[in-house]
Amino acid sequence: MYPGQFAVDFVVTREEGEKSAKGKEDAELPERTTNFASEEWDAIGSDDTKPMIVALHGLTGGSHEVYLRETLAPLTALGWAACVINGRGCAMSKITTPQLFNSRATWDVRQLVLALRELFPNRPLYAVGFSLGANILTNYVGEEGSSCVLRAAVACSNPWNLEVCNVALQSTWLGLEVYCRTMGQNMKGLFERHKDQILKNEAIDEEKVRNCRYLFEFDRYIQAPTWGYPTEGAYYRDAQSVDALLGVRIPFLGINAEDDPVCFDYMWGYMPLDVYTNVWLDLVQGSHTIRRVQAESVCGAVHYELGRSSWPFPAWRRTVVRDSSIIVPG
Repeated sequence: MYPGQFAVDFVVTREEGEKSAKGKEDAELPERTTNFASEEWDAIGSDDTKPMIVALHGLTGGSHEVYLRETLAPLTALGWAACVINGRGCAMSKITTPQLFNSRATWDVRQLVLALRELFPNRPLYAVGFSLGANILTNYVGEEGSSCVLRAAVACSNPWNLEVCNVALQSTWLGLEVYCRTMGQNMKGLFERHKDQILKNEAIDEEKVRNCRYLFEFDRYIQAPTWGYPTEGAYYRDAQSVDALLGVRIPFLGINAEDDPVCFDYMWGYMPLDVYTNVWLDLVQGSHTIRRVQAESVCGAVHYELGRSSWPFPAWRRTVVRDSSIIVPG
């Protein structure tokens, strides 16, 4: 854990949201988001037993992302509770220390799970992460090991080996000039929003940050000095989640697209596929966002774990694999 603050968005019904937001719209919050009034927060705890899912977004994202909403909507429609943990500085949240989120920032996830345990002591907890959030979630589950209180977890479009992804992205024009550049510019947007806090760290060179074009450059001049790494490569090697699979002791499903331009299929050769029993890895058709296929796979995985009927899968993904604790599409 490190000092500062982070934001968590709880999913409520449309009616509850409109009633809560009435008369207190806030331009400093994402669309369809409002702060709880003190009396609303005081009443949020519950002894009910409804399942609850915690979602982690991708790089510079938040609870407003379409892929995340598409995943949570069918679950909440079936009676699930849900919340989204926003990376520090993301989703228009404020930071109070000179640190953004990082790829190994499991501290905030751990803090949220502990808080949910107090607020909702009887709810079974599940989690789903997307892209960078999937990397963080995998690290968290691996670190917790047999003490993990989550019933199951799903990692969608996890980059797994950040160092391999970084090298591979720079090897093609599309990877470098589209993905690395776009992600780098998104990170620079976070820097501009939070620069007053970030520049309190004397190790940050503002001119170098402003001259960044690509994600790896931003990580070199912001993330590495912020977290004490000598290079962005050292940061990637420490933060990657591929080895965290060795510590996973709960049902765990990893979903990646075969044609993902960010998480390359040959990276599966770097994964310890022969040493774990609770983890299933699934390749599907799609891209880095996967969209509807991703939402169906997530819903199906958690529903099967509960023994409920599955959200329908595409016909070409109906093979079923079983082990002692979870049934997932194979």
